[in-house]
Amino acid sequence: MHAGSPRRDALRLDRVVLRGAEDARPDPLRARLRLERTLAATDWTPAGLPPGALLFVRRLRVHGPGFDVPGRASAGGRDPFADDRVFAERVAETLRAQGRAARRPWSDDAAADAEAVWFEDEDELAACLVRDWLRGRIAQRWWWRSVLGGDGIDTWLRRELLARGERLAPTLHRLAAASSAVAWLSRMDEADARAGLTSLVRAYALPHLRVDGSDAMQPAGPGSSDADRDPVSGRSTSASTPRLARRRLQRIVPELRAVAWRPAQARLLACGLALLRAPTEARTRRFAEDLDAWRPATDADDMDTRAGVAPAAEDPPMEDARPDRIDALPRMSSRVRTQVGGRLRRARIANQSPGPVPTKLRDALGETAEVPPLNTTHADIDERSRASGDVDARPAASPCATSSMPDGDPVPPALEALAPATVATPVIAQPRDVEPAAPDAMPVVRARTIVTAHGGLFYLLNAALTLGLYGDFTAPRAQGLSLSPWDLLAWLGQHWFGRAFRRDPLWRLLADLAGRAPKRAPSWRVDPPSQWAPEDDWLHPWAPMATLEHGVDRCARRLQLRHPAGFAVFDVPRDTRLRPSAQARALCLSREAVMRARLRPSPSMSSPALPVDPGLRWLHRFAEYMAARLMRALGTASPCEAVALLCRHAAEVRCDASRVEIALSLAHLPLPVRIAGLDRDPGWIPAAGRDVRFHFS
Repeated sequence: MHAGSPRRDALRLDRVVLRGAEDARPDPLRARLRLERTLAATDWTPAGLPPGALLFVRRLRVHGPGFDVPGRASAGGRDPFADDRVFAERVAETLRAQGRAARRPWSDDAAADAEAVWFEDEDELAACLVRDWLRGRIAQRWWWRSVLGGDGIDTWLRRELLARGERLAPTLHRLAAASSAVAWLSRMDEADARAGLTSLVRAYALPHLRVDGSDAMQPAGPGSSDADRDPVSGRSTSASTPRLARRRLQRIVPELRAVAWRPAQARLLACGLALLRAPTEARTRRFAEDLDAWRPATDADDMDTRAGVAPAAEDPPMEDARPDRIDALPRMSSRVRTQVGGRLRRARIANQSPGPVPTKLRDALGETAEVPPLNTTHADIDERSRASGDVDARPAASPCATSSMPDGDPVPPALEALAPATVATPVIAQPRDVEPAAPDAMPVVRARTIVTAHGGLFYLLNAALTLGLYGDFTAPRAQGLSLSPWDLLAWLGQHWFGRAFRRDPLWRLLADLAGRAPKRAPSWRVDPPSQWAPEDDWLHPWAPMATLEHGVDRCARRLQLRHPAGFAVFDVPRDTRLRPSAQARALCLSREAVMRARLRPSPSMSSPALPVDPGLRWLHRFAEYMAARLMRALGTASPCEAVALLCRHAAEVRCDASRVEIALSLAHLPLPVRIAGLDRDPGWIPAAGRDVRFHFS
């Protein structure tokens, strides 16, 4: 039903056969034109499938009326176009019946015998194609003949997957969930891996990742390479060492533990999975440095891990946990602290006196095997594994799920969760050929639908694109804010609507899209702007400005210039070498929109409500500016009315790994919002990692 590169709302009929009585056979050209006109008026929307689903029907048989000459009444006096409408209704009804009986190949192994199959989206189709190719089942699935369109699997993957980064990352995520990502990348050559990484960097506009950085990742010794050392002092100049890089990357992408092949494939795997599991972290400079410094674990590293060598100290977390922030961790009760302390003491005592290892058990497990005491529990083993840095250590009695592939299939099985046990079991390192599953702490990227009362908040994405805060598909490499667009929407919603927005399902959805826990507040991962100084384009709606008030916030030691509309034009650190009026005049001369504005001193400019943190202060100033800009664009009497008019709209939001669709009511769409152009489709936003679309009904 779909072409080799299926798109939404796309239709393809591979072959159409029109049968009829020999004596009533019409003119072939006339019958073809009439059939095409009838099929064009047919509703091809399958029933019972989610929006964006792809349906493949093997055979669609419809019995329709005869084909009379158009425009001439038939012998019974009926209009021949009524027969066309009847035939279109029968086609639509037969298609809906096929859609209700369709099977899903991604989760149903018996779908090969079905007359119709469906996929949730293009990403699931690509992931299912790769998985069937790894299992040698391409020829057994009738729908792949229509998808490939006569091309080979390698050609299709290079054209439709490796060249499209916005589709490659969700596909890798699905394959990793099915324990097939490592198996696919292990078969990929160096050129294809570099091409895939290039498409990821281009589609997601990664600012710090170097595509040609794989040369620095060639396998070497356990220390840093010569290129990472200062030629004079001999000390390492890289911010990431191989051991720290492995620890930080494996926390996000544990599948790297099973990687012992070329670095280009490892970079592609780590980048593609991190873009969905930790999207904000994947855009930082430290993540790019970790990719450059990553090397497979050598035998010496394994010996150090088994010997219990303490790993190097890790860098402090990027998220601050200051008590004045709402995302600060709550204090543990005394009972919890006592339990945790007792468990740590037991693990430390057990580690100091492990006891002798029996000779037969040592011969069976190897010379480096370690057997815990009989009174050691699984919690103690986990604490000892974390204390020694051996993140790959697992109890030997942990059940492993056998693969659903036939014998000899190259795809390794996935590890299931550890089952609780009360008996002591020896600790054995995890095999290298087993692909670990994603950690439970990572946000789950799955298709879901929520209903929110603040659906108009997504209109602000168009405002952010217009202001140049982020680049769209026309300027994917534009350097914008280091704050995630989803965190920006979450912070604005919380700032404007307070606790009511935090109870809305949209708060949790935005947290998952940004890759953070819902209990944590939106925060910057890198240095935020140190001053509020908008560009000329931001100030042109009020140009020329007649009067500005300036004053000094002595609590924060900052100079402020405010507009009569209620927003700050400048909020910069105070320069003590100049008088406040002289510094204010210098700032005005740097902007054409306020160059001729008159300055009036204000006696009280202190704002104790604003935080001292530069990132939060910048966000407060941006919220003031955006509210004033919306008031001017929508023609309301106050900024609060403008914010409520734009954001408070009931909507149904559907999100998956590559798209966000917002369904709103056209009857409740304010006309000023349409005139301002805030209801247009933002499309693909590289910084957000999603294709955002509005639907009005």
